[in-house]
Amino acid sequence: MKTGFAALSIVPKQDTILAGYAPYRKMSGVHDEIYVRALILDAPQRIVLIQFDLLVIEAVLKKAIAQRLDAHGYDEAHLLVSATHTHSSIGHIMDSNREPLVERSCGLLSMEVIECLAKQAEQAVLAAEQQLCETSIRMKESVYQGLGSNRTDAHLPGDQQLAIIELVQDNGTKLLVYNLSCHSTVMDQNNTLISADFSGAVHECMKQDYAMVMFLNGSCGDMSTRFNRKESSFAECKRLAEGVAKAIQTELSTGDGETLNDASMRNFSVTLPVRKPLSAEKAKQNLDHAQQELDAKIAAQAPQGEIRLAKEKHTGAYFQYLEATQPNMAANIGDTISVPCSLLTLQGKQILFIPLELYSKLSLQIKEAKPIWIVGYTNHHLGYMPDQAAYEKHDYESALTIFAKGAGEQFVQEVKKELSAE
Repeated sequence: MKTGFAALSIVPKQDTILAGYAPYRKMSGVHDEIYVRALILDAPQRIVLIQFDLLVIEAVLKKAIAQRLDAHGYDEAHLLVSATHTHSSIGHIMDSNREPLVERSCGLLSMEVIECLAKQAEQAVLAAEQQLCETSIRMKESVYQGLGSNRTDAHLPGDQQLAIIELVQDNGTKLLVYNLSCHSTVMDQNNTLISADFSGAVHECMKQDYAMVMFLNGSCGDMSTRFNRKESSFAECKRLAEGVAKAIQTELSTGDGETLNDASMRNFSVTLPVRKPLSAEKAKQNLDHAQQELDAKIAAQAPQGEIRLAKEKHTGAYFQYLEATQPNMAANIGDTISVPCSLLTLQGKQILFIPLELYSKLSLQIKEAKPIWIVGYTNHHLGYMPDQAAYEKHDYESALTIFAKGAGEQFVQEVKKELSAE
């Protein structure tokens, strides 16, 4: 089977804002290039995987890309568009009508930005098309604990699977694809330079050996660098990236490649219940309680970890209060929502692409049932998918999710059914 791949810089030509933290920040410069990357699998149903160094992928961006690629004979049903979830990339890319946090962290949605990104994706795909060549493949997987862990307690289970794909074209050109579950947040809200965060540093480590390096973020809803990073700096990005790069190189130091001859894809959806906004009275009670808890932690000079969690709980309660008192700030999406999923089978390995920040506690249940890989932030952005315990602990993520309590467990069961049908 032939593959083609290409990468183009998406660094804006003029200053913009950075998405990912509230309030959003004005861009002051560029630390490292951010890219759109395209991989074509020239199977009977030609499959295109596009990856952006962006916070998320909204459905409107995928649709804009699909419309452009339709003119070149590509089918939207075989298109995957994924984001790395860096919090230091360009803003104005999210649906600012859906939830109150969006405008504060990403700015208002700009169709001009969306169309620019769609055009750049189209150019990347056409460039990849010109590079189609017969290809061999190696696929590896292991556990890597040096980057991400559960964001509230490093001792809790987390999805730390490292999945690796190496594609080598007959002309010697090489592509590396790797999959880890971790919020791309080594750089904190004080950073105002455009950056792909740790995945940009991994690219720098590996670019001498590979024409393109593609990071596919996994089920990182409850996974971050919080307990593995020593500071928020680009030097720390490099240190963490060097660990990832070494782990990848170790895995690829043994084993031979084989001819790539198997790639197929199918789509399915899972319908899940939507979380209803709290009453204004209840939301105010929760906010007051969260404020009291935070004040008490600070007054008692509690450990910084406890204060941080109290602050996050307060932030979640604040945005639920906004949702309850300003309902126009949240989209009316009904009682249920359809979650689009795609299942890519590559050389016999199943890779699930979802539009979620899935808790790794949930992804581990799926992987226990079937040894698949999971990629988040794909084709749409439906936000956090917590487990039931997160709602009971009032996790920050459970306050912001659009899904009702128990939806995560329902999602796991429905996905297991789909996988067992394969």
